Amino acid sequence: MHNNSTFAGLGISPITLLALEQKGFTEPTPIQAEVIPKVLTSDVDIIAKARTGTGKTAAFGIPLLELCEESAGFVQSLILTPTRELALQVCNEIESFRGKRRHQLAPVYGGQAIRPQIMALKKNPAIVVGTPGRVLDHVRGKRLNLSQLKFLVLDEADEMLDMGFQEDLEAILSSANEERRTLLFSATMPDRLRKIAQGYMKNTVTIQVKAETKEENRTERIAYEVHASDKPDALARILEFNPDFFGIIFCRTKMDTDELARNLQQRGFVSEALHGDLSQAQREKILRWFKNSQRGALVATDVAARGIDISNLTHVVNYAVPDTAEALTHRIGRTARAGKTGIAITLVSPSDFSRFRRMERETGFTFSRKALPTFKEVIAARRSSLKERVSALLGKTVPDDYIKLAEELTQLSTPEYVIGALLQDFYRDTLSGTSGRDIEPLAAKGGQDEKRGGRGGSRDRKRGFSPRGKSFGNRAKSGGKPTPGKSSNKSSKKK
Repeated sequence: MHNNSTFAGLGISPITLLALEQKGFTEPTPIQAEVIPKVLTSDVDIIAKARTGTGKTAAFGIPLLELCEESAGFVQSLILTPTRELALQVCNEIESFRGKRRHQLAPVYGGQAIRPQIMALKKNPAIVVGTPGRVLDHVRGKRLNLSQLKFLVLDEADEMLDMGFQEDLEAILSSANEERRTLLFSATMPDRLRKIAQGYMKNTVTIQVKAETKEENRTERIAYEVHASDKPDALARILEFNPDFFGIIFCRTKMDTDELARNLQQRGFVSEALHGDLSQAQREKILRWFKNSQRGALVATDVAARGIDISNLTHVVNYAVPDTAEALTHRIGRTARAGKTGIAITLVSPSDFSRFRRMERETGFTFSRKALPTFKEVIAARRSSLKERVSALLGKTVPDDYIKLAEELTQLSTPEYVIGALLQDFYRDTLSGTSGRDIEPLAAKGGQDEKRGGRGGSRDRKRGFSPRGKSFGNRAKSGGKPTPGKSSNKSSKKK
């Protein structure tokens, strides 16, 4: 009988327990507590519904290290991931659990010279981690032999299907040892994935940990109702109101990400765009900046953000409402990880209402409807942020030259007047509330800028949109039918 509240109670060896202790892992996450004993003590295939950030890498990585031999002379485990970034991350994470073991691991993925990968595979590593396309290249090139494979892990399987890897996945599954065990991890289970599981897995146990709801409850979900033309201003208002913002802002298209990132930079916010047109070197540079800075906004498309695992994100913003409930689930799952809290914000324009409400039903997520921070509230947030910055500076050493200059300035007038004059000069009107405006609520604008014809605007005015803190109610018809693929960043394009 296992005690699932501790790693020792899961049947893990002392070598692995020591490695986990050195990493600071004190107790298993719910997905680890369920999966590890089943892999170690049974012969079942496993389907685990688990999003990124729940500890699923350790859930399959630890038992693979326990069950694979150090020098078997053949590849015993294959882990497939949707992106090269995730492949490297998974490989590094499993290596950190290895301890004093001599298991060899080999990452194989596209975008890297193939020769070093061939050399690594010739050493017959115990575990191979790779992307489907490059793994299949090695299989077909007779460089990767899966005939004696013991374990095949599909990590973020739904993402792999969304990225067009279904044929590659099925080819790999068909060529792998039929006696292998298959472990499938996915945040969602679309029909295509269920069919693959039914066709290539046997004696299957499904794990869906109830505790994941607690993870989701650590995410505050907010929906702001705004017209499409007001989205840039609404986003700026949100960023100003949250000076410690460190998050990902999701757009629909590559063009939208570039336009929005430039718009934010022009407004003085720290931001970068991430999309598929960037070279691998540019992508790595941006991600390195974002991870190291732990601040600012990464404006990205769903495709560009796949496989990125960045800790400590405070916010996720759906600048454009996604097309599917699965995409919404993945986006929200990027914050509130490892026991921390986070905020998921969605900007919903009238044309999004029906689709957004449908996604709420499908995902089970509830978004609280709130009004955007008023300009006065933003001014208060700016002042509070300035006070915190000054308070932090007071504990630091100030060079004598600055102290002398301060003494000279305070001779000109009272210290209060001097500081006030400097604040006015450096911050202009941004701290006084003499400039700026509140974004008009939808009811006031009548829906006209959605350009869905005068009929939609008049109906919006009659019916009215939700006031502060209220629900969308039964107003799906007023927004018209959703328009997939249509950019919502209209104001940026006009500029």
